[in-house]
Amino acid sequence: LVGSEMCIRDSNTSLLLNATNAGIYDATGVNNIETVGNAQVSTAVKKWGESSTYFDGSGDYLQAPNSNSNSNLSNFGSSDFTIELWMYASSQALAPIVHQTSYASNQGWVLWNYDGVNVGTSTRRLTFMLNGASFTLTTSSDAYNNNTWTHIAVVKIGTGSNNIKIYSNGVNIASGTYATAVTNATTPLGIGGIINGVSWNGTAYYTGYMQDLRISRVGRYSGNFTPPAAAFAYNVQDVGFQQWTPANISVTAGVGNDSLTDTVSD
Repeated sequence: LVGSEMCIRDSNTSLLLNATNAGIYDATGVNNIETVGNAQVSTAVKKWGESSTYFDGSGDYLQAPNSNSNSNLSNFGSSDFTIELWMYASSQALAPIVHQTSYASNQGWVLWNYDGVNVGTSTRRLTFMLNGASFTLTTSSDAYNNNTWTHIAVVKIGTGSNNIKIYSNGVNIASGTYATAVTNATTPLGIGGIINGVSWNGTAYYTGYMQDLRISRVGRYSGNFTPPAAAFAYNVQDVGFQQWTPANISVTAGVGNDSLTDTVSD
């Protein structure tokens, strides 16, 4: 599906922050994104397009208020899901990358730059938690290099053995099993920093750049894959009118009453 198509709409996409066109907004048009501190668009470093989102590590983050969020955004329940983004970290200090959690109440989920043990230790390992710390999955080695674009994906498919995986540049680097439904937290979705109400003792903020943060209500990657070769597209203003997806995954697409099913690969 290329430029002749009017639009590609992937109904499984709950949030898409491209940050490629000098703006911080949800390309699905569903979620209101608020900037806090100095979180801003930057043209200095970007994976592609004109810009990325920059966090200076000192009080910066984005949030999608719970009252304004799509109910499918981060209330995963028993559903499959994918949380993915391109990150260019300038620091390896403890920091939440993206989360929707009330940690002390054992609710929600969080993807951390954290070695899973030592809160005060700098690391390039990643930890994914569900329902507080009821489930914790930590990479056994570095998941990224500083000042380098890396595609990170956390994927849950089904309830069987090793149903949750962390991928770095398309390579599975951690797997774990957790069949319990994710309890919804009432806190906002947070990106790049600790937000009010998450019940974490202290503050922590991401330093670096992000692009193409996408949250999906589907497990998009069932095994190792080639990272996206272009920015994800969503709405009619996108130049390529193409939503990238691995060749072995089907995308159901359409606008209004249109029904369009195809498989797109680069």
